[in-house]
Parts: sequence; C-alpha cells; structure tokens
Amino acid sequence: PGFLGVGRGATHVEDAFGVTALLDAEQYAAVSTGPEQPLLVLGSAGSGKTTVALHRLAKVVFDDAKTYPQARTKVVVPEAGLARLTRRLLAPLGLGKVSVETLEAWSLATARSAFSLPGIKLSPETPALVTRFKRHPALRRALAGRVPVFKGKALPPTLDRLRIKLADAYLDRAFLEAVVADAKGELPRTVVAEVMEHTKQQTATPLARQYKGYDADSLITVDGRAIEADTPDALAGTVDPDDLPILMFLKAQRGALGAERLAHVVLDEAEDFSLFELFVVSQLLGDSRSCTLAGDEVQQTAAGFAGWDAALEELGLRDAATCRLQVSYRCPRPVVELAQHVLGTQSPANAARAGREGAPVGFHHFPDEAQAWLFLGDALRDLVLREPHASVGVIASSREAAQSFHRVIKEMPWARLVLEGDFSFEPGVDVTDVDNVKGLEFDYVVLPDVTARAYPADDEARRRLHVAVTRSSHQLWVASSAVRSPLIRTFPGADGAA
Repeated sequence: PGFLGVGRGATHVEDAFGVTALLDAEQYAAVSTGPEQPLLVLGSAGSGKTTVALHRLAKVVFDDAKTYPQARTKVVVPEAGLARLTRRLLAPLGLGKVSVETLEAWSLATARSAFSLPGIKLSPETPALVTRFKRHPALRRALAGRVPVFKGKALPPTLDRLRIKLADAYLDRAFLEAVVADAKGELPRTVVAEVMEHTKQQTATPLARQYKGYDADSLITVDGRAIEADTPDALAGTVDPDDLPILMFLKAQRGALGAERLAHVVLDEAEDFSLFELFVVSQLLGDSRSCTLAGDEVQQTAAGFAGWDAALEELGLRDAATCRLQVSYRCPRPVVELAQHVLGTQSPANAARAGREGAPVGFHHFPDEAQAWLFLGDALRDLVLREPHASVGVIASSREAAQSFHRVIKEMPWARLVLEGDFSFEPGVDVTDVDNVKGLEFDYVVLPDVTARAYPADDEARRRLHVAVTRSSHQLWVASSAVRSPLIRTFPGADGAA
C-alpha cells in the first residue's frame, strides 16, 4: 500500500483497443439477444456492460445490415470522455460509421430536427440545483398532470411557444413547491427560488432587442466582448440543455415529434438519463423495439434516478430482457471491497465479485492539503519514470480541486488537465474530476482529496466516491488531509494512514 506501482504498466501493448473481448457465458448470452428484443444490461463498475452493449450492436448490424444500417444506429453516453472512448472501441468492431454522441449534443441535434431550427441559443451556464430540478422524475410526473395546458389547438407547437408555456410552469410557485414535495427530500426547498430567478433571467428581453437601432459598435465593451457577457443579461432568450428534452416531450403531446427515426440505439450509463430523455428515445424508436441499455443504479452521480422499472416504462419496453453481470473484471479485490464499503447501505444485496486479487489500497493522510499534494506529486514523478507506458488518473472531487492539484505537477510533460472529456488515452497522468470519468479506467488511480468536506456522509457523496474508486484496474491510492471523509474512516487500514 505504501508503494505506488505494481510493475504491470512497463510493457507496451500494441493496438490495445483492437483486442477482441473474451466474453464469459453470461456476457455471450446477452450479446446473442435477438435484435428485436430490448435488452437491459446491469452490472457493477468493470463488469463489462459497455463491452456487452457494443458487441451486441456489432452483432445486430452484422446479422442484418439492411434492417439495422450503421447510419440509423446511435450510441448515446453522458460524458465526452466516454464518447471518445466508445468511438475508439467501435472502430475495431467495424462500426466506424455509428454515431456516438453525448447526451447534450444528442438533445441539441434532436431538438433542432424536431423544431426545424438551424440553431438554438443555449444558456452559457445553468445553476447545478436548477439542473437537478429539471432532471428529477418528480418534474416529469408534475408536467404530465399539466399536459392539457400544452394541448391547445389554435397554434402549432413551436419552440418559442412551448418555451413560454414551460416558463409559466417554472414561475408558478405552487407548481414548483408541489414538485419539491413529491421529490421526498431529494430536492431542497431553496430550489424554488432559484428556478424562478433563473427563469426570469431567461425570459427577459435580450439587450440586442432592447437596444435595437443603436450603433452596434457602442454595444461592444473595451475588451471586444458583447455588453451582456458575464452578466445575468447573457441568459436572456436562452434555453437550458436540460429543457430541450422537456420541450420535445411537450411537442409530442400534440402529435409526432418530427425527428429522424432510429433502427437501434445504445444508451450507456443509462442511470444518468432523465425520464424526459428516455421519452424522446422512445419517440425516435417508434415501433422498433431494438435498443440496449447498460447501467448500474449505484453509479449515478446525482440524485433523482427513477429506477429501472420506471426507465423501461418510459421507453415503452416493460418486457425487456435483463442481464445481470456479477463479476467485476476491472478492479482487483481490495478496490472492490473499498467500493462496497463506501456505498454502505446503498450497496446492492447481490454485490459484484472481484475477478482477481491485487495490490492493497494505499491510504495516506496529512495535516494539510499542501503536504498531501506535494507527496502525491513526488510519487507520480517516480511512477512515470519507472512505468512510462502506464495510464494514471488523478481524480479530484471537483473541477476546482483538479485545477488546484494540476498546478503541483503542471511543469511535467506527462501531466494533462482534462476537464472537458478530451482524454487522449495515451500513457501519462490525467488530472480530472469525478464528473469526467464515468465508464473510463486507468492502470493507477489517485484520489487526492477524500476529505469530509469533499465527500460527506450522504448518498450522493457515496455514489460519487464509488465511481472514482472503481476506475482503477491495478492499484488505488486514497489521500486525505485535515479531516478524513467519514465514508472511508472505518475501512480497515484507512484510519491508521500516515
């Protein structure tokens, strides 16, 4: 535990992404599911969910390319890093023409098609709490009860008209409070005021319209930027990315969505899809039932997952075949044991089994953050020198923490700061955060800030730390300073870390 490096990363493997997966019997049965049958693949981190989903897609296309052409198949994933990895995994399977998109990119492209618009002005930033509200199942239930408001016959359901109707709901305090009450503690009451204020800013008249007729040059600041840049006025006339599937849901209440149909779709890390996004997928599939969902409820990094039964019902696929993968092939036993400990009461009854032994988890605790990070910086320099072909992930709890740690090693040519999913998948050290690593893996993982502040004793922190812990395929180090996270404090060996 006190030594970073197990000697496994010293040998370079040519064309690692071209190695065909060795499927176990469970995985092979899932891959062989008939193309017309919807499939739900459930499994813990490293159990091969993505492998099964992509190999099934390859078999579907190979067996009947006329019914399932690559041009009408799609893989949708939550984050850019997983999208980049998926494209690399599809190439050796002969699926280079399959479209791989992030949730946000897919929502925007689908909305533009559904509303016949060349572009939609997205908000530059949505408050985290507002995003959480708009993705929560309670909002889906509340809007379903409000649907008659959106079914007027007089005017066609354009994006602008539906935006106004949706804004009316977001500015209705009683409506918002009912959503919060239905969320049963998963949404704080403060979200009501935040949603209302954010909506007011978005529905305000844009400055460009207010100052129409003025000299355009007078509306440019001395630094060459628009006058509303970095001010609340920048939100005027914008749409949040999370509103796009909601607006498409509302449009579909008046008839066909109007977007291009899909022959087969793969949704990876499907626990991160909102019910509105799943509704849109159901519209794109139409009468086709050919789809694959891969996911794991405990890996959701934010509150609000409705459960797999609700997800399948939203898709209209109540009779989907289900495959549960029971073995974690990625993580060695010590990492699997820590991951299950972190989940606490959220750990499933049928927890995954570790496929192999491995190096013990290293715990390192320091009085302050600066000492911890200087120690980790030295350890990383030593590791890269000894194992130049290893992949190393330094996974911080937040974007800001990742930026701070990167400053400790930024002068090293092998150190990369990755905050927008732009992983190169080359040897070296990627400094990133939890929100960027779902579905990815590294030879070595270092968690630099497992503190009580970063990971308190609540369910969301448990899920986020679980995701970070389970990215490691060889060895894991957990570093903390000041006050350790209560999620690791009672794990054998953690409390005595020095």
